Amino acid sequence: MQTTTTTTIRRARSRGCPLVAIRTQDYRETMREVAAITSREIGGDADAAHVYWDCVDGMVGINDLGRAWIEQQPQGTTQPLPIALRRAKELPASAVLHVANAHLAIDNPQVIQGLMNLRDAFKADNRTAYLYGSDIRVPADLRNDVLTVEDALPTEDEIMERVKAVGESIKANAPDFRLDDESAARTAESLRGEKPRRGRHRAREGRRSPARDCAKG
Repeated sequence: MQTTTTTTIRRARSRGCPLVAIRTQDYRETMREVAAITSREIGGDADAAHVYWDCVDGMVGINDLGRAWIEQQPQGTTQPLPIALRRAKELPASAVLHVANAHLAIDNPQVIQGLMNLRDAFKADNRTAYLYGSDIRVPADLRNDVLTVEDALPTEDEIMERVKAVGESIKANAPDFRLDDESAARTAESLRGEKPRRGRHRAREGRRSPARDCAKG
């Protein structure tokens, strides 16, 4: 995750932004990094319960506090997203809800209403719902309430820089190791998989909204 993306997510969290959509090609890795942002290790919320939802497993606790909350629920947790959003109103203060592949469901009127219902409740005690999707586009009814962030793939230059940095690290322990530009380029090409976008992260531009104000310096 790029530094600017991390800064935006951290700032939005500290300012109580309740709903954040993240456009990402690898929601599992992005979710892991978002969870780390609110962890004890980097000065975040030590007592935040993290709960994950997807359309197959339903709601699952992904840390001790999240698992404890799930175990206390009297009903099953494999439920459609509208019901999961209704139940999310019962999450403890500072909790984090991670919704996988939200782009597949965010146009559902019940999902839209469920997110609207979470907005004020979550903002009141610093809870956050992160909505992950490869091409998530927030419906017009939610645009003023949801901060949209793009976790862009590394650019070609960034991948090359990382490959060369790894090469230098290896060379420090193996002086005979050599990584010329051609070898570095082949390695970078194999890591790309698909052509990286050259743009960096951006919060969605447009008219002023409470959601965008959360991320401003």
